[in-house]
Amino acid sequence: MSDVARTFDHDPVMRDEIVETFRDVPSGVVVDATLGGGGHTEAILTARDDLRALGLDRDPAALDAATRRLDPFGDRLMTHRCRFDELDAGMAAHDVTELAGVIRSRRLVAAALISRPASRTATTVRSTCAWTPMRPGRPTTW
Repeated sequence: MSDVARTFDHDPVMRDEIVETFRDVPSGVVVDATLGGGGHTEAILTARDDLRALGLDRDPAALDAATRRLDPFGDRLMTHRCRFDELDAGMAAHDVTELAGVIRSRRLVAAALISRPASRTATTVRSTCAWTPMRPGRPTTW
C-alpha cells in the first residue's frame, strides 16, 4: 500500500449511523462533499446497490486514495476536484441534475443549513452531517 493510500486508510466516524440515515433515500446520486479516504461512500455504496456517488475533495491525494479504495464500485463512483461550495461544477461535470442526499464533514454544517431551503432536513451525528430529502421516493433538485 502506498503512503498516500495509507494516509487515508481509516474507519469513518459513525459509519453505521450514516448507512442507516441513507437507508431510505430514493435511488439516485448521493454526494460525499468531503470525500477524504472514501470510507463513508464505501459504506453507503456497499449497503445500497441502487445508489451512485459523486465524491468531492480539493485534495488531489485524497481523491487518488479514494478512487483506488472505491475502484470496485466502477461507474457508480464519480469524483471531482473542488471545494464543497463548488458542488454545482462537480454535478455539471458528470451531468448530475438531482441528488438523493449529501454527506459532509460537520464543520461545514452551519453554512449548509443557512444556505439551503427549509424543505430539507439535516441529521448531525458527532462529526458528520447527512442531508436527505424530507420526502423519501422523490429526489430533490439541488
